[in-house]
Formats: sequence, structure tokens, C-alpha cells
Amino acid sequence: MGVGDYEAPFVARLLHNLPHLNIRLQFINSTFAPENELYLESLGILAFIPAACLILTLLILLMYFLTRCCDRKPRRKRTITACKWVSIVFIVLLTWAAIAASLYGNHDIHEKMVQVLDGLKGMDSTVRDLQIKTERLKEIRTEARQLLDPLQTKFRTPPSQMTDTRQVELGKEMDTLANFVDSDEIYKRFTSINKSMHNIFKFRWLNTLSRAELIRWIGTMGMWGLLVLFCLILLIGMCRYSRCTLITFSVCGLLAVIVCWLQASIYLIGAVAIGDYCMQPDLYLESLVHVPEDARVLEYYMRCPRASNPWGQVLNQTRDGVNTAFKSYKRATQISDQLYPDAKDKMNQLGDQMNKLTLMVPELHRQLDCNVIYPHYLASSRICHKGLYGLCLMLLASALCGVCFTILFWVDSHTWIYLGNRKNYQQVDGQDPYLPPTAASQAIAARTLRSQGDGRGFRDEKSQHGGIHPGGSDTLPGPNHGQYATLSKQCKTLESSDFY
Repeated sequence: MGVGDYEAPFVARLLHNLPHLNIRLQFINSTFAPENELYLESLGILAFIPAACLILTLLILLMYFLTRCCDRKPRRKRTITACKWVSIVFIVLLTWAAIAASLYGNHDIHEKMVQVLDGLKGMDSTVRDLQIKTERLKEIRTEARQLLDPLQTKFRTPPSQMTDTRQVELGKEMDTLANFVDSDEIYKRFTSINKSMHNIFKFRWLNTLSRAELIRWIGTMGMWGLLVLFCLILLIGMCRYSRCTLITFSVCGLLAVIVCWLQASIYLIGAVAIGDYCMQPDLYLESLVHVPEDARVLEYYMRCPRASNPWGQVLNQTRDGVNTAFKSYKRATQISDQLYPDAKDKMNQLGDQMNKLTLMVPELHRQLDCNVIYPHYLASSRICHKGLYGLCLMLLASALCGVCFTILFWVDSHTWIYLGNRKNYQQVDGQDPYLPPTAASQAIAARTLRSQGDGRGFRDEKSQHGGIHPGGSDTLPGPNHGQYATLSKQCKTLESSDFY
């Protein structure tokens, strides 16, 4: 990329200026160097900041639950107040806004990553096409050599008994053409060029990176959608006064807190690393090339069109050699048509190969021009602008969601602990009637007996009216001696208070 064409974005400069510390809290160089262990160590130290927030949050929530467990005072059943309603709805809306911002940032990152991958694929395709054409150049030379051998043998035989000076000239032109075809200088030149391009712009991991980016994009959207569902669970529990639903959100909310802060750690590592890279992307790419010739090639493509073409002289010599060989073929064709008309078909076949060679060399020349690869290189650097902003937006949204879910988790836990049971059914005394009665049931039975009397007045009245059994006994036969069954002290009378 041209030196005067690129300027590091503000966010990249801001992230690059963050302190890069090693494990001993010593400042280190913040230049992007993923192969350097100290640099990776500094990224790990920065990632510990959201992780520390997560640990602190979990400790605070643990202390809160410990205070609730140690609280043995009877709790008065409460309902959800208007203040809690307003607070929860506001925090939920704020959480959803952060999730929406994160989804927007996720879309930006995916869009720019697709452009980066397309740029890398464009460079890889150019190198692959160059390799194919180099092999095709070798095939053309082989086919031309197979056609030249019988033609040279034929042209050494005089067309008549008399020697013609045109035959000598034809032999010279055919020798010039044969020397050009036999020489592998062109093939060696393009093989060397292809090797340099392969070392710089050949990417074997593009397909894997494309699949990983697609999985990341879809997985991130699914994860944020799950957090939206968690918020809906909380609102449903608040509307229905359901302790079960609120307890379910407590579990989901704690999981959401952990996920949000862990995401913030990952996004912080990625944002700082991309910010360091975007400060001087050319410098990092140049550090990957250790061969001086490859370094000149990379500089040519990154600083197009200011840098000079490292293959300019080689390509010009190749083009001149092809033009000279084609001119020799033209003169040889004119002479052979007069002296050897029966060799016209072979000469036409040789002409087809020479035409292919004449067209391919300029095409390779155009393909190696920096204007072909430079747009792909610019596309691969677009992650430094809108993509980096999207990643920072996801970082801030993850941190905000972590705070919001912490508040929602605390308010939810404080709500369902003090929330009274819903009276959908009446409580009944579960005492088995066949077991000995409790003191309360005995007292109830005694009150019932006193209110109904013990039956003595009825028996006295019957004796006064002469109600005596003929046998002289004052009782009647039967299991109860003619008396109605009355409640004894062993019977249990249920009252309405036993059901409620």
C-alpha cells in the first residue's frame, strides 16, 4: 500500500497506545508480532481486565447469596413493586440495545472479513493462474520442438538437384527458431517469478478461514439471540409472578454474565491485535519475507505504482526473444511455401504454437503488473477501518451486557426470594386419620362434644315415660344398646380452619 495513501484510523491509534505489559508488568514493544511470545503475553494481560471484572462480579454475587443463606429472620412475603418493574424494564431495554449494537458490529466485521478473504483469494488466484500459464508455456515449447525436428530434417534436403540460396536462408531461420525453442531461458525466468509469487501470495488456509468466519458469524448471532430469550424469560416471570420462571432466569442470567465477560476478553484481544497491525500493515508483511528478491517483489506490489517492477528487464528480454523467433518463423514460412509446398501443414501447426507463445508472453507481462494485485491487497486491508470499528462496538456491547445481566440477576434473585406463593390451591392438614390424634384435634373433638351434649338427658326422659324393655332391662339389644352413635373423644372433627 502506498505510503502516502494509508493513514491509520483513530481507533487503531487508540488501541495501539494501550499499555502493553509482560507478566512482570514491564512495558514492551507494541508492534504487531504474533510470533513473539512477549507480545502474546501482553495481549493476555490485557484480556485479564474483563476476566477480572467477571471474577469480581461472581464474588459479589456469592457474598450476596451467603448473606441470604445466613439470614434466619422470618421474611415477610412481598410483591413486585413498581420501582422494581421500572428498573427491570429499563435494564432489559438497555440490554437489548447493546445486543442490537453488537449484532450491527458483528455484521460489519463479517462484511469486511468477506472482503479481506476475497482480496486474499484474488491474490491466490493470480498466483495459481500464473503457475498454470508457466506450465502451459513448457507444453508449448515441447510441442514446437516435436514439430521442428521433422521440418529441419526435410529442409536439409535440397528441393532440386541445384542448390538454392533460399534453402540456406531457410536453414538459418529454422536454426534460429530451434535455438529459441530449445532454450529454456524463458521457462526458467517465469518459473523463478512464479516461485517468488508463490512464496508471498500463496495462502493454503483460505478455505479453513472462510469456514471459520462463517461459523463465527452465525454462532455470534445465535448467542446474542439466546441472550434476548433470557431477557424474555425474566419479563414473563415478572408478569406471572412465577417463582419457578424467575429462578430459571437466575441460572440463565448467571450463564449470560459469564459468557458476556468472556466474550469481552476475546474481543479485547482481537481489537488490540488488529489495532497494532493496522498501524503499519506494510511493516509486518515485510517482516515475513526473508529473501531479498522476494522483499523487492513485495515492495513493488505494496507501493504500486511508485515502486519499479523487479521483473521489468527480464520481461522485456523475453518479449524481444519471442518477437525475434516469430519473425524468423514468418520468413521461414515464406521460403518453405515456395521450396517445400508439401510442408505447409506442418509449418501451419508450428505457426499455431508460435502464435500461442506470442500471445501468452504479453499476457503474463500484464498479469505480473502491480495494478492487478494491488486492488486485492487494498481489499485485504479494509479490516483496519469499518471492521475494526465493528469489533470495538462488539467489545463495548459485551461489557455493557455483562453489567446489565449482573444487575438483572441481582434484582431477580432479590425478587424471587421474597416473592410469596401463589394461592392456586388450599392447604389441607395432612394428618393420617388412622394415626393417634394430635393435641389440636383432641381439643377440637372436645369442643364438639360439649356443644352436642353427652346424651344423658335423652336417656332420663325415656326412663320417666316407662320405656323399659320387657325383659326388665333398661337397654335395648343391638351393638349400641338401642342408642344413637355419638362422637367420642377418639373421633376427629374437621373444621374450616384445618383446610386453610
